[in-house]
Amino acid sequence: MDAVILVFPYWNGIQARSLNSRVITSKRNISKLEHLNSNSTIITTDNTLLIKESEIIILTLKPYTILPFLKEHASLFDTNKHTIVSCVTGITLTEIQNVIGKTIGVYRAIPNTAASVNESITAISSNIDLLNNEEEVSKVFKTLGVVVTIEESLMESATILDACGVAFVLRFMRAMI
Repeated sequence: MDAVILVFPYWNGIQARSLNSRVITSKRNISKLEHLNSNSTIITTDNTLLIKESEIIILTLKPYTILPFLKEHASLFDTNKHTIVSCVTGITLTEIQNVIGKTIGVYRAIPNTAASVNESITAISSNIDLLNNEEEVSKVFKTLGVVVTIEESLMESATILDACGVAFVLRFMRAMI
């Protein structure tokens, strides 16, 4: 794997040295991230450069921005090079595929908040993997904790459990007292 791109600064422990590749990330204002620049980590504002230089593209944008982002950059995605991983809730693999307008490998990954301490359980799903990158995609998220592969139809449930599962258990425990 040549490069992983994160179009957002919160990689929460995904480090180039643990992936044996470069990590490239983009944000409009990079001033708070410049200290992370190194030989294996590149911080930039140029999304075109990120896409051209990367193989696995991890999108951690807001739900209302991902489809416009993909539409704007659709011509840059290469079916023989790129695999896209969306960490965006509520946007399906089909929606992503339709906006890009090409058959390209697309994954959804939903890490939970424990990723900040490398104890996440990340749910991953895909409907197409032309380049057979499942192992590489999993490897990226294993730097954050455990990875489980599920059907996309279960992604919304996984998102809900990730977001409020702990609160539900605590509420249940409180009710038992």
